[in-house]
Amino acid sequence: MSRRLLAFNSGDRQAARFDTLASELYGEAAGRFRTARSLPASWRLFMVVEDDRPLARAAAISNPLLKYRDSVPGIVGCFEAVHDVDAARLVLEAVEHCLRDEMRATVAIGPMDGSTWERYRVALPGSVGGPFLLDNVNPPYYQELFEACGYSGIADYISTRFAPTPATFSRLERAQRIFDGCGIKLHDFDTAAPVSEIRDLYQISRESFARNFLYTPISMETFKEKYTPVLPLIEPRYTLIARDASGTPVGFVFAVRNLLRKDAFELVVKTLAVLPGAQGRGLGRYLIEEIHHRAAEDGCEMVYHAFMHTSNISAKITASEARECRRYRLYAKGLA
Repeated sequence: MSRRLLAFNSGDRQAARFDTLASELYGEAAGRFRTARSLPASWRLFMVVEDDRPLARAAAISNPLLKYRDSVPGIVGCFEAVHDVDAARLVLEAVEHCLRDEMRATVAIGPMDGSTWERYRVALPGSVGGPFLLDNVNPPYYQELFEACGYSGIADYISTRFAPTPATFSRLERAQRIFDGCGIKLHDFDTAAPVSEIRDLYQISRESFARNFLYTPISMETFKEKYTPVLPLIEPRYTLIARDASGTPVGFVFAVRNLLRKDAFELVVKTLAVLPGAQGRGLGRYLIEEIHHRAAEDGCEMVYHAFMHTSNISAKITASEARECRRYRLYAKGLA
């Protein structure tokens, strides 16, 4: 058996081979990943094959807007691998050499498909309960692969779940009185004007997430491209925009049904964002409790809160009954 390391760009004829490993690991679900030909031409793609069978793949990515401590970060993206430490090491070392020698990076961060707006983090083993829509899924041995190849965790994230009860929105009436008094009201997402609504989500996200770990800005057009495919999933009742007395958007919560559960009504709270000036006033909690109230009112059996940084305020304002059901980790490795 002969192992080979392949290197190519997204425009090369053999780039389609980069997609075969995801198909092998995830089957039909691999359709949620971007194809190699859709990746930016500046990304360098690497793949380990054994007798033409794909074993591991990854991309070397430079994002000049990314800041990490006093280092020059490079990104390990599009990582996928079979359960083979040697194959993972071979492809990761190729990416590391490229990041260090060609892109002048001093630390490799991953997995991350270019920025935190895209798929990133390793889903760690030990999940509780079934899968939920929009979750970050990978084989359980990815933690072993990264740590065996010299990577250390730099951030942990969690998803939680709970069965909504009246206790999970006990302060809702008081919050509503407070925010009604200062002119802030909650509005259902207007599916009749999606472009305008997406623009408002973008403005809130851009300001709300600006201080988040490893945040990098994106354009309105890119944001629109990301949200347009999920428009069919949006139910106005579960995606709320908070507006002040002048109509200016100051916060939003985005939630969708868990379509992976056909036999039960579950809800996934994917994003909570509040403008900095409104964060200390409890607007985030108000948005969350209104979603909890609606979920319970509609007979929802389980609510998931997805992808919260363990130190983030959003992890502190979810229901006290919520329990961790998923954990994720982002890794880094110095490039000496």
